[in-house]
Amino acid sequence: MASSPGSSHGGTISAEGVVDVLTQSMSQDGVARDRALRALEHWQRDHCRGILPALLEIIQSKALKAVDPMGLRLYAAVMAKNLVGCAWDRSSSSSFGRTFAEKREWNGIDNAEKNALKEGLLCMLFAEKDARVREQLVVLVATVARYELPGGWPSLLGELMDAANHQDLFLEERNVALRALKKVLAGLKGKKALLSVTSAELLRDRAKLQNFARTGALEMQSLQSSIKAVAVALHQLWKRGSSVLGSGDQGWDCAGLVANASLSCMRQVILVLESFDGVSDTMSTFFAEAAQQAEDLRNVYIEPPAGTPASQDVDRWREMANKSFVVINKCCIAAVDKHAREFAPLMIPFMRIYIESIMALDHGMLQVLSQKRLVLMTRFLAKVFHNPTYKRSPGLLQRQMTDAGDEAHLKIIEGMQVALRYIGEFWESPVFSQFVEALITRFLVLTDEELQEWESDPENFFLVSNLDLDIESEVRRCCAEALLLFLMERNTEATSRVVMTLASQSLNPEASFGWQPRLVEGCLHAIDATALLIPTGTLNYDAFFCSDAMRFLEMPSSDVVTRTLQGRVLHMLVTMSAELSAESYEKALEAALKFLQSPDIVLALNSVTLLHKLCVADIIGRGPYAKVHSRLLKAHVTEMLSSSFLLAHKLNEGENLQAVLRLIAIEVEALVNHGNLFDASGEAEAERAKTMELIQFLAVQMPQVWQRILNQGGGESGYGAACQSSLINILLLLIEKVGEICLAVNPLREVVFELIGFCVNIGAPHSEYLLEDGLKLWRTVMLYGSWQSIGQPVQSSVGDLFCILQSGRENHEALCVLKLYVVLCGPQVLADRSQLLKALMDHCLSAEGTVKEVYTALDFLYTLALVDLQLAFHVSQQGMAYLLQKLKNQELVRAVLEPLLSLLALFALRNESLLSGLAFGIVDEMTKILLTYKGIRSIHEFLNTTGARGSGFMKRKVAFVLLAFVAKYFPDLGRRHKRDILEFGLSQAQEEDKRPLSVAAFLNVKGSLTQVSDAEVWRGSEYFNKAKAVYETDPIFALSLRDLLHRTAEALVSEEDGGNGVDALLGSLNGLNMSQ
Repeated sequence: MASSPGSSHGGTISAEGVVDVLTQSMSQDGVARDRALRALEHWQRDHCRGILPALLEIIQSKALKAVDPMGLRLYAAVMAKNLVGCAWDRSSSSSFGRTFAEKREWNGIDNAEKNALKEGLLCMLFAEKDARVREQLVVLVATVARYELPGGWPSLLGELMDAANHQDLFLEERNVALRALKKVLAGLKGKKALLSVTSAELLRDRAKLQNFARTGALEMQSLQSSIKAVAVALHQLWKRGSSVLGSGDQGWDCAGLVANASLSCMRQVILVLESFDGVSDTMSTFFAEAAQQAEDLRNVYIEPPAGTPASQDVDRWREMANKSFVVINKCCIAAVDKHAREFAPLMIPFMRIYIESIMALDHGMLQVLSQKRLVLMTRFLAKVFHNPTYKRSPGLLQRQMTDAGDEAHLKIIEGMQVALRYIGEFWESPVFSQFVEALITRFLVLTDEELQEWESDPENFFLVSNLDLDIESEVRRCCAEALLLFLMERNTEATSRVVMTLASQSLNPEASFGWQPRLVEGCLHAIDATALLIPTGTLNYDAFFCSDAMRFLEMPSSDVVTRTLQGRVLHMLVTMSAELSAESYEKALEAALKFLQSPDIVLALNSVTLLHKLCVADIIGRGPYAKVHSRLLKAHVTEMLSSSFLLAHKLNEGENLQAVLRLIAIEVEALVNHGNLFDASGEAEAERAKTMELIQFLAVQMPQVWQRILNQGGGESGYGAACQSSLINILLLLIEKVGEICLAVNPLREVVFELIGFCVNIGAPHSEYLLEDGLKLWRTVMLYGSWQSIGQPVQSSVGDLFCILQSGRENHEALCVLKLYVVLCGPQVLADRSQLLKALMDHCLSAEGTVKEVYTALDFLYTLALVDLQLAFHVSQQGMAYLLQKLKNQELVRAVLEPLLSLLALFALRNESLLSGLAFGIVDEMTKILLTYKGIRSIHEFLNTTGARGSGFMKRKVAFVLLAFVAKYFPDLGRRHKRDILEFGLSQAQEEDKRPLSVAAFLNVKGSLTQVSDAEVWRGSEYFNKAKAVYETDPIFALSLRDLLHRTAEALVSEEDGGNGVDALLGSLNGLNMSQ
């Protein structure tokens, strides 16, 4: 290799060396390619001297311009752009993070190289003929400008404007100048007036800080002045170009391109300017002229003057004119977003033009107009009606006029008054009702093109139709929905009246415009979109569904228009389900079940959405008609499941497939009535047969769905991640409900282990987002499987688990799995791995460990201590010392306190000498904490939640075990708290006598046996049987609190007790006869 990372330190990197490295980075030889890529990464990361000039030399190479089969010039241009640091938008959202990220890469480049780059970059840009390379250079110019403007490159904006205005330059060069100017301005939108101050020296010196702030303010003032000068020049350039375009004279096409490019730059100027101060006249003139041009271009069939050169190519001229209309619209939207107050009086003519344009649309125009033009008109109006500036009360503005301190401020307020008055008159005028009607009938009614998309690309149609409300959407119907909602918000009564009247007329075949199914669907769409804002009492949803909407669901789905009506009704039911009566609710659910089987994918997906909404209401037990729902769901769940899988096999979009898989999970839960599976009754026998039928069905379907996910891009996060996660959730749910039964079916078992292997392959990119899910499935299989089902995979995969642990990823889940290995295979599974285990424990039980990692590590160590106490103590010494210090300083997170105390208690009972060296300060603080457990009961214990009593009892038992340890090894401290310790012990001994803890309850607390599974589910679990044997040996579980209390009292008895002995001492506390 001609150049390497090491050689860059000794001298300047040569262009030839860089060419060699770039070439090798595309080599088929993996070793050479990796070495070259490491060199490139090193050059970029460390800003090696000479790399930037070398890249620029490659871009300008005449030899490579002639012959460049590998695209080295483009490669060099991309690398130069990245080297400077173009990706400022991907930095932190905080101002400090953004400033730091912006400045880091550019500041790493040598000043001489920076100056050379700025001096030659524009010449290089204008001389470049390759469009792809030129585009990278445009971005490079914008990147450097963002860092250097205004003081570092003061001539840039002027040079670009001069090139754009230069009549002798070729059109392409002028366009390049305008494109670069647009990029530069776009990059300046996020430039901060002042950088975050992080220098302690600067913060301490008030004079330096003030000077820094003053310099920053002057720089931004200079930058704003330069941009205002650009605004004036752009206005003149646009005016000249649009005049030639409008006249259709010679050169109209070049003039049109320059005019529209100037308009695009003007839009960026509007977004960058902090105010119109100093250019208010220019902006007023620009928007007045733009309004006149928009008025002329409203006519979609406009043509150039007859007999002019442009009349020879009407389509091309009309395309440019339409582009002008669109970019003017974008300029207006930018003004509303950034300068709502100053733009207020200038906004009125545009509002009128766009309202009248929408009202004038007919079917023919909708077929001709671009989607972009329709979207932008509705977006502008939506932004105007939703902008808080245009919602102010006249009284508030009147007070502001009184307080106005200067003429400019007074002029702005007067302009706002004019705008608000115009909007207010619009609400009250007859035009408003006509506009709402036009919006619904022109924008919400499906076009021929959309009906074709319904049939040709149903999945995309469904996704677009169910997008969240977004004023920035590029979809016509979505933007219209947003505008309609804002109209309803601002003028509720009038808007809802139009919506209801139009819907009533469309549903009446005898109305003036007769029966028009598309119009009916559009009107139902309007009701659906605005349902949450329609005034209470205006519409009886239940009666509306029964009398009007239900009949559409009963129609034959013979043609696409009828199916659009049925889809809309299903979508509406999602919105209005809470308003339905029991009878209507049942009809809605039956309709959803029916259309789930429809061959029309849009209808089937709408049914999935509705069923999911209704099913979730039933599962959480809060649905208004849960009994109705439960009865129907259980009666039809088998056919639901079949239809859902049939639909899943047809889908290509990950988001749609994920929705179906979520519904399947609900259906599986409804089918598996695990409470009766293991009874001896005939009913249980029927349930078992139904469950086995389900498992056999899933054994056929799940591998097919898994294969489909892989075939459709399972390794790509865009498609596979969410779907694979949903598939795993179905399996987790099934295994937790029925346990070993499903793992005994080979096809299902095979897909489970294939999924685990796929997800936990840490060498594959998809493990970044699937590793946690894979580990959860791995853990669940080990919890519930018999040795026959899991023995061989468990023994063969332990190496994979330690690779994951060594990677440091998903430590909490990986440790949960390792805990199961320790129980199933014994401590020998950790043979020769103590060093790795210690490093892992040191990480988890340190400041670097998350709360989840600390908790899981302590839980793992508890189990390890039961099977190998010395190893557990060895690997945890450093981490335990850290946690105890945190406890002493009262900095320990409460969530990890209980597992820490449990482990300490286990160490104390297994080998008291392990803890006898604890520092007094730690023991003193620990004693105070332990005594807080006296008499404490959780809310779950009071509510008698499953497992809560066992968990609470164990916490209190652990606390008393440690208090007994304190009493023995720190008698002075113990005697200080003697009464509290013994009272605590007495109460726990009485509780243990009355309700001793069973081994099953103890396993629920310590053995990771989840509460969602029935006790009988564990019968076939190898882990359950091994865990029972391990945890029965737990000294905390086996310990008699009565005996421990007696020994503790002996340690605490003193002369103050009158020499009456332990029994008398305890009897005096509680009247309990301990000698029985």
